[in-house]
Formats: sequence, C-alpha cells, structure tokens
Amino acid sequence: MTRGRTKGGIEGAARFIAFTPIGRPGRRSSGLGGRPGGARSLLRCSGGHAELRVVQCQPRLRPHQRIGARYRRSYPYWLIDEFQDTNSAQYALIRALAGEEFRNIFAVADDDQIIYEWNGASFKQIQAFLSNFAADAIQLPTNYRCPPAIVEAANRLVGYNAQRTGTKKPLVAGKKELKFAAANHIQLRAFPDDEAEAQSIAAEIFERGRERWGQTAVLGRTRALLDRMRAALGEQGVAAVVAQRRDDFLSPEFRWLVSGLKQATRPLDRRNIAVVVDAFNRIAGSDVAVD
Repeated sequence: MTRGRTKGGIEGAARFIAFTPIGRPGRRSSGLGGRPGGARSLLRCSGGHAELRVVQCQPRLRPHQRIGARYRRSYPYWLIDEFQDTNSAQYALIRALAGEEFRNIFAVADDDQIIYEWNGASFKQIQAFLSNFAADAIQLPTNYRCPPAIVEAANRLVGYNAQRTGTKKPLVAGKKELKFAAANHIQLRAFPDDEAEAQSIAAEIFERGRERWGQTAVLGRTRALLDRMRAALGEQGVAAVVAQRRDDFLSPEFRWLVSGLKQATRPLDRRNIAVVVDAFNRIAGSDVAVD
C-alpha cells in the first residue's frame, strides 16, 4: 500500500483510497483481509461523482480494517472543519476509517450554519459524533466579526431553527469598535418592484458622494438583479462592475488537466472527451473536432 498525502478532506480520503494500489507491481494481490480481489474491488470505486465514490467505498472499508489502521498510523490526529455539512455517507466513511477505538478527532461545526441539507447534511451527524466518539463539546459563543445589532438579530433568527442543539448558548458580540452608528447596521426598505429598488438604491449611493463609491458593495440574490443594479448606477454616473469569483476549473488549463485525468480512468467516456478537446482548442487556439 503506497503512502502519500491528499487534500480535500473526506472526499480526498475517498479518492486516495480508491486509487491506492495494494501489493507489488507484477504480482497478484490477495487484497486486504485475505479476500482475493480486494484491491480491485476498491479500485472500482474510483469512477463517477465524488459523493458516489464515498457511498461506494465506505462499505467496502469494513472488511478491510487494515486500510483504516494504516491511515490512523500515518495521520494520528484528525481535524474535520465544517462538520455540520457532513452527510450520512461521509460520516460512515469517517467511522469506518476511525475504527472502534480511535478518538483523536477534532470536529468544528455549527448546526445553525448547515447549507448542504439538500445533500443530506443534518444536525444529527453532530449528535452522532458526540455519542459515537464520546466527544466533549466546547462552544465559542463570542462573535468578533459582526456588530452587536447584527448578532442580536442573528440570535432571534436562529431561535426559530427546530433542528439545532438545544443547549447552545446565544451569540455574544465581541466587536466593540464600530465604524458606523448602531442605527446604520440593519435597515429595512420596501419597494414595489425590482426596478424601483435598483433606482432608489442607486440614487442613495450617488448622494453619498464620489469618495464613498469605491467603499460600497451591493449584494444580490441573482445575476439579473445585479445587472439591473449596475444599469441604474450607470444612469446616475456611478461606475460599477459585477464582481464574480472565478472557479479555477473554468480556466482552460485546469479543465484540460482535470478532464484528461478523468479520461485516463474512463477512456470510453465520450462526453468527457468533448471537454478535453474543447479545453485544448481554447489553449492552443485551434479548432479540433471531437470526431
């Protein structure tokens, strides 16, 4: 079994296990746990979506306990961030790798910040972790990021969350030096439609003066709302741009690399070969056809 480091948390661990060769080159491996073909069984987990790999690989770890033991020797201390977004398959993978006795796991979680519930994330994973690993819960209720008015509003809002730890303490505002008056931290405006909203906010930004324009940001739920806002600011003579974080995998170089690796593991994937060719064309400025 080769040894290496991987990034990407739980997903990375699943991918590393899926591609870890067992046995020496040129020799038939008997797998782990003495079952013939065990290595090939794990290798077949490598294809498909990351979540599917987790679902496929974690039950196959149970009869191969030496895999988890090797990870525990190589990485004796584990830190899992954003644990509240762990789904049941990922948690099962953690338990399979940890085994029965391993307890050197530090999980950071907040069940009021679950944003992957659509993917199976649940506060029940936090409760299960506390029970299964006999863990101690340490709460850090002081918030140093937001002013008191926002912290107070957040406490009132999360109080409606039914699926949360009942013993949680309310947040405490630790930010004392405030740039603006408390009345300016939260303001509620009502508008008849999106166009009226954009025009009114644009006029307010204009009236604040040119020296403040570069310090102002407008957040929108959709790109269409931001485009309307930018047009309204333009009518006021306020230059604005829509800032959008660019995913590294949107660049042709990264798309070519990732799609090439996928093609190496799934050579018959015709949909992916189209991505490989498209990325190559964008890099080389060519017009190669998939066919």
